[in-house]
Amino acid sequence: RIFRARAATAPLSGFFARARTGRDLFLVVAVGFSAFCFAPLVGLFGLNQTGAVDNALLIALEPLVTTLLAILFLGERLSLRQVLSFAAAIFGFGMLSGLVLTPPSRWFHEPSIVGNLILVVSLAGEAGYSIFARRLAGRYPMSEVFGSSLLWGFAILSLLVTLVAGPGAWRELASGLTQLDARGWMAMLWLGPLGSTLTYLIWLIALESTDVSSAALTLFVQPIVGALLGAAVLGEELTPMKWSGGAVILASVVLLTLRRQNS
Repeated sequence: RIFRARAATAPLSGFFARARTGRDLFLVVAVGFSAFCFAPLVGLFGLNQTGAVDNALLIALEPLVTTLLAILFLGERLSLRQVLSFAAAIFGFGMLSGLVLTPPSRWFHEPSIVGNLILVVSLAGEAGYSIFARRLAGRYPMSEVFGSSLLWGFAILSLLVTLVAGPGAWRELASGLTQLDARGWMAMLWLGPLGSTLTYLIWLIALESTDVSSAALTLFVQPIVGALLGAAVLGEELTPMKWSGGAVILASVVLLTLRRQNS
């Protein structure tokens, strides 16, 4: 996915020619590492132990994680409404993951619970994409920031894959590509140029005209669509507890939305 997105953004990598400070270079590397290395790598480990429906519903936590990081790194203030939102989201996560029905001594023995916890950690990488990129917005063309950050993310991810799996991993990848049918290539096209390149680029452009916390609130649509697709396409079960947990998480995001509208 990252390789195909990188190929699609090759003409956009002019950032380094105009970067003004070493801090700006660090920020673009941080954008690339967080969104295109850390998040997908950790997310795959989590998804391997849980389901696509759980993953889709947990995406609703991303606006809250993004808001939390914005408070920590961008100096935004934490209000009482935000505290209540975080508390509700944590409770919703417990319902969705089954924590409320599982004794604490068994939490780390259940693969789905461990997988969901890993997925939440991966959201910090997705949130970092917005936090670090926001500091560059308005000073550099967002297309160049995106192309350069993707270059760094691809380079770091490739290095990690080579170190951990060995050079043979690339031969296995090439062999797997030759066995794809038309449906498989369509999926690859969606994951790379469309699902990564286009969507991430649009997101960066949007950050030029809005703050991180407000933009993150639009992400609540994704878990609903993702959960429905997971059930319809993959045949995964949507239990009442999962729906309830997802609803509580979405309610916590709505609580933040109301705060933004009032302000």
